[in-house]
Amino acid sequence: MKLTKLNLKMYTCFFLIAMLFSNCSSKDDETPDLVDIPGGEPPIVLVPIDDIPGTGNVGVTSLEDGAAIYLDGVYTGKNTPSRIEVSAGDHLIGVGLNTAIKYLRTPIVVTEEEEMVVSLNETHHKKAKKWKVLFLGIKKAVMPNGSCSSEYTEAELDVGFDFLKWQFQNFVEPDSYNTISWDFDKRYISNLTLSGGNSGPLATPDVISPHITDVNPGDYDLILSFFNRKDADCNLGEYKGIGWYAPQLGDLKVSYVTIRYNGNIEESIKDQKENDPGVFIREWLHTVIEQRSYFTDLGTNVPSGGVHSAENHEGDYSYPWMNWYQNILAGKVIEGDTYVGIGPDAFLECTVKYKALNNCL
Repeated sequence: MKLTKLNLKMYTCFFLIAMLFSNCSSKDDETPDLVDIPGGEPPIVLVPIDDIPGTGNVGVTSLEDGAAIYLDGVYTGKNTPSRIEVSAGDHLIGVGLNTAIKYLRTPIVVTEEEEMVVSLNETHHKKAKKWKVLFLGIKKAVMPNGSCSSEYTEAELDVGFDFLKWQFQNFVEPDSYNTISWDFDKRYISNLTLSGGNSGPLATPDVISPHITDVNPGDYDLILSFFNRKDADCNLGEYKGIGWYAPQLGDLKVSYVTIRYNGNIEESIKDQKENDPGVFIREWLHTVIEQRSYFTDLGTNVPSGGVHSAENHEGDYSYPWMNWYQNILAGKVIEGDTYVGIGPDAFLECTVKYKALNNCL
């Protein structure tokens, strides 16, 4: 075919149109920029920082809007999508998803005057650390001087065991963004003579130890004894729960808690679920966040004043304190110009039983 000026114009137009559509198609099919992370971590997806609200040199997005943003294990007070200010160097960025109830985290390297966006997805999900509790159901608890005793049947003790599982699985695990997962073992002690003390007769480590001689350091993170504190004319103490602050107490290097209920166990636990559903959580927290305890040994910044200091901290806290325990677990307690508490990164770092074996990461 003879190439005329008209044909040349037509071919030129067709070529320009084809190029235009080719460019459009190429742009539509373009994949997001990826930044490889050393150490086998999933790559970070980058999007323009101008698309992220707020101020700061690092923008953070995730699978869900409203996810809590953590920097180096500390809650920033900001939720996705948002920018945060990050100094130059190596850091960990994490987000706690409220709907999926899981924790995503990735390492990043920030250089001077660099802006970047970190978009966390399912590939950054961190699996839970396994913690393990041994529930000791005491069938017959005897006053230290042998003057009287109280009893629970195995069926009644099982109700207490189920209540323990209910609290830890329905509150502790989700409040940590499922960075902690509990396994539960159960045993019965037929007859235990309690030790005396200012808090009344207790199942202390020294009286429990002869009944669990096969348990070794590293087997458990928590040993919890449970018995009837009042039976007929025998009163074995007024407090429902007592926790020992030092997880290094005793040869097993484990946290200890004693829970004492009163009389009819089913009625007591029904009342607890309605009015004070966190008694097991509270006593366990005593053993891991207060002076000489597990998380303080790891260097975790926990609330000053301990478990019973809710009213001394900013926040709408009131009995039965469940939102207070939640913020301790999530590391969202306001203290001064920062946030304190355990937080998901601390849960991922180690467990009491691994620390007993000097086997923390």
